[in-house]
Amino acid sequence: MTNDFSNAGASPRRTRPLAAPVGCGIAAILVVAGVITLALVQPAEDFGWFGYAPLGESGLDQLVGSTFVTGPQITGYLIIGAGLLALAFTLGLVLGRRARR
Repeated sequence: MTNDFSNAGASPRRTRPLAAPVGCGIAAILVVAGVITLALVQPAEDFGWFGYAPLGESGLDQLVGSTFVTGPQITGYLIIGAGLLALAFTLGLVLGRRARR
């Protein structure tokens, strides 16, 4: 007859949590995907009046010839931001675990 509690007195083996490597991997993938998205996007066209010089030195002159951000560029920036947030969360998790020991 075998006893299921034969290792009851032994200390449990500590396993290494997978949150840090998995979190850093996901964060790195997100940052790289965002950079690739931004690299592959065509730059936005210049928009503004070009037939004559601006009328004055007011603050509205800065809008003349401005460049607008396109949808894919916004997506790329959001992906990079999500990757950096995931990296910050993972590093905070790792540093928090070290402080408890």
